Amino acid sequence: MIYSLQDSSKSLIATAIGHFANDGLLGIFPIIYPILLLQTYSFTPSSIGVIGATLNAFAIVMSPFIGRRSDARRNFARLMIIGVVTVAVGLAGFALALGFFHGIDLFLVLILFASIAGFGSSFYHPVGAAIIDEQIGRKNRGRAFGINGSMGTFGMVSFPIIAVALIGVLGTASIILLSFGGLATAASIYMLIRKVRFRSIPDLRYEGSQEGKLGPSSSSGTGPQKAWRSQRITVPLKVVIPPILALTIYSFITSVFSQSVTQFLPLYLNSVDHVQYSYVALAASVMPGMGIISQPVVGQLTDMFDRRLVLAISSLGALVAMLLFVVASNILEAEIFLAISGMFQFTGFPLILGLSNEISLKDAKTFSSSIVWGVGFVGGGVVGPIVLGMLAEPAFLGSLSMAFLAVTFIGFFAVPLIPFIPKPTRSN
Repeated sequence: MIYSLQDSSKSLIATAIGHFANDGLLGIFPIIYPILLLQTYSFTPSSIGVIGATLNAFAIVMSPFIGRRSDARRNFARLMIIGVVTVAVGLAGFALALGFFHGIDLFLVLILFASIAGFGSSFYHPVGAAIIDEQIGRKNRGRAFGINGSMGTFGMVSFPIIAVALIGVLGTASIILLSFGGLATAASIYMLIRKVRFRSIPDLRYEGSQEGKLGPSSSSGTGPQKAWRSQRITVPLKVVIPPILALTIYSFITSVFSQSVTQFLPLYLNSVDHVQYSYVALAASVMPGMGIISQPVVGQLTDMFDRRLVLAISSLGALVAMLLFVVASNILEAEIFLAISGMFQFTGFPLILGLSNEISLKDAKTFSSSIVWGVGFVGGGVVGPIVLGMLAEPAFLGSLSMAFLAVTFIGFFAVPLIPFIPKPTRSN
């Protein structure tokens, strides 16, 4: 089936604003940690790490299920809307809980709403990647991934800055206003792609006079009426895993580094570099902000060169720059190296998901992406904050600086896996 330019444009816009809202809403959580949890409520780095890990934990369980359902039903719009709305509900509950609970009760309620937001976060990335892969032609697909990814990082930059301003004027409950932005985004996605046509996977089985028999049967006018069953193609897991195994492990290790740093960066800037809380969001935004610029460029490069080569350069650049950030002698140097690290680090959408869609089986692309992203990348996002939080405790390394160095060195173990990722095909 040939898709119109109109459908392609609507799909790109819908996935872009969905990425903007999804990552923007999730980006608010770390900005709450420094004063609202660590100082005002006397939470420890370990307890903050548990909350950050919980935010990602539910996505591990749900992502493969959502990917499998998406491949079978092709109900991309509905799944994306459910995801954005659920993240918005989780954030609203998280913000309101800070005004009504204290002590262990607060911790448990925050875990609950972090779980809800984490469940919602499992929808967007595999579904958004599947829409782009299907609706955008191969020669422009990398650019589309880059544009889409830049909108996600733009959300990570803008939402926390707005959240800090709201907190300073109206208090923590005011964050709920940003949740309404997520609901408005969900409505926009529905209006854009509710009528967009997606490739249908043909039914395999047929219900006729003989139950379960493959193919149509010759039934007379007096026989049972023919009806196609809704059973869809299901690619076995043992066939799906081998092409994406190395990429999934790579995603897990690199996410241990990147997601732990992202979760603790506002706290690091506030407690180690002594940046005032009112400026923390602005200082932290330098890292994802560079991704707004770099992702379209990286997406264009992946249309021209082997994605694995671009992935290796991006990985090493992010890791080396983060080491220099930690050992920087002043805040100006730290911000420069933080920006460089972000320029390389925030390229996961065009690189990891772009690779996943090109090396996975045709009828299991969303399922494969849900494993690479939901189990690999999000799984690292569960482990990373817990590891960094524990390492920062006095019983271990005793400081956030040493913990940042430790998780950065862990990130280097992902690089040798890149040659084992299958070479992408250029056929579609």
